Amino acid sequence: MSVAEYLKSFVLEVSDVDEADISDAASFEALGLDSLAFVEMRIGIAKKFGVKIDPALFESGEIATLGQTTAYVERLVRAAAATEMPKAS
Repeated sequence: MSVAEYLKSFVLEVSDVDEADISDAASFEALGLDSLAFVEMRIGIAKKFGVKIDPALFESGEIATLGQTTAYVERLVRAAAATEMPKAS
């Protein structure tokens, strides 16, 4: 499951928004996500993708849409993969 797919399924699970209303440009506010949903989303991302999002990014508005969240998580995942040491054979 991609980051975008995960976030879309998360929004569908925790909000009353229609699937057709979910887009990269959709703000968390427009999707009806509250602070508890942000916490749940951060926990889910950490479990699913092994990366942590600083909550200050949401609080400051630096990350305010699904597209911004997707791009940020994808960058974290790539960075984590690039720094992993290859295992000896």
